[in-house]
Amino acid sequence: ANELCDGIDNDCNPLTDETSDDDFDGYSECDGDCDDRTEFAAPANAEVCGDGLDNDCDGTGDEVDCITCDQIAPVGSDIDDAVAAAADGDTVCVPQGTFPPFSFQGKTLTVRSLAGRDLTTIDGDLAASCVTITGGEAAGTLLEGFTLFEGMASSGGGVLVQNSTATLRDLAVSSCRATSDGAGVHLENTQDVLIEDVTLWDNQADDDGGGLSALDSE
Repeated sequence: ANELCDGIDNDCNPLTDETSDDDFDGYSECDGDCDDRTEFAAPANAEVCGDGLDNDCDGTGDEVDCITCDQIAPVGSDIDDAVAAAADGDTVCVPQGTFPPFSFQGKTLTVRSLAGRDLTTIDGDLAASCVTITGGEAAGTLLEGFTLFEGMASSGGGVLVQNSTATLRDLAVSSCRATSDGAGVHLENTQDVLIEDVTLWDNQADDDGGGLSALDSE
């Protein structure tokens, strides 16, 4: 018999477990994962244009509101590698999972998660800023859809924006530390930085701005 999501080993194969999550994306087939062979298909994902997958598992691929991804950072990789391969104006997409810190490397990019901030974390491990935007990135730079956790720096443990312009959107910044100012977010010598739907909590700075600080910024 075929395996069903009923808690019974219907096919009498002890190796088959309908509750397993073979692609480690947080969803089993019984949870609605329509392709348990890849983390790029799961109910919480956004639809990606042109990859041949039903990314959001709604039964339809490549809807009109799908996202174009120029570079994708697979689970277990460094986002820095995808950023290095990207060109100005590209979109770097990140699947759900936990990733090490990364930098925009002076490029005007969109770096966004596919599954949203609750399922996609940048973990600074209390060793570095989670995200740095410090290379003169121009208007059009966008960071969207991440939890930034346990970043650590002199300023900007969660996000450091310096000598650049960026939009920070749909972020949760928590448990970050700074030995100077701005444990969660620090802006320095910036113009027209937009902060939209950003939640800050339990961030601690030795000086000013546990959540956010700004220096010479407009």
